[in-house]
Amino acid sequence: MIPAYGLIKLSIILLYRRIFLVHKNSKLGWTFHGFVTLTVVWTLAFFLLFLFGCREKIYLHWAPLEEVKNQCGNPLTAESALVISDLIMDLMILFLPLPIVRIT
Repeated sequence: MIPAYGLIKLSIILLYRRIFLVHKNSKLGWTFHGFVTLTVVWTLAFFLLFLFGCREKIYLHWAPLEEVKNQCGNPLTAESALVISDLIMDLMILFLPLPIVRIT
């Protein structure tokens, strides 16, 4: 599910880039590159965190919650971090084209 979140974010950023970017070496072009990099790093970080959160015990992804808590600690901490950072990233992406729209 996390790669899907990242790919959706990337598709929106690249759509904004295609619509609003006039000069590739402008501040806006570098902003789009920064957002693409940030999104790729965010996606990889959370994907690897959820995949290897319990080190080599990948079978715990299908185990009951109590067993996961006993083996790995509280899994809701990583989920809370994902939800909060996902909301922040979504808001940043939503407000990305606002300065351009205000100018025109």
